[in-house]
Amino acid sequence: MIKLTTFEDGSGHVLEIGKRITVHFYNDWKQLFQIGHCNWYSFTFVYIFAEYTQITKGYEITCILLGLGFILHYNRDFEHSEMQRLADEAWEEITAERNRAESELENRD
Repeated sequence: MIKLTTFEDGSGHVLEIGKRITVHFYNDWKQLFQIGHCNWYSFTFVYIFAEYTQITKGYEITCILLGLGFILHYNRDFEHSEMQRLADEAWEEITAERNRAESELENRD
């Protein structure tokens, strides 16, 4: 599955490729032609960055040259990551709390 999403404010696009890969497109040039719409203007000449995130087991590469670039993010194994475990625990707590609240309402009647 490939899906292209545009941010509501028109500031950029995200390309989702399957469940594990996302590509964010970066453009500094657009702001320079919208005089009066921004409180400040910034421009990235060269930016190269790589990261490994242990909690999501994901890799990220950012590459921007002369105001144009991309951020590539790849989740290696989200299903077995620490992030998934935390999400599962949170969902269990929410479900348990909802069940307790429903039981209390039933007991009042």
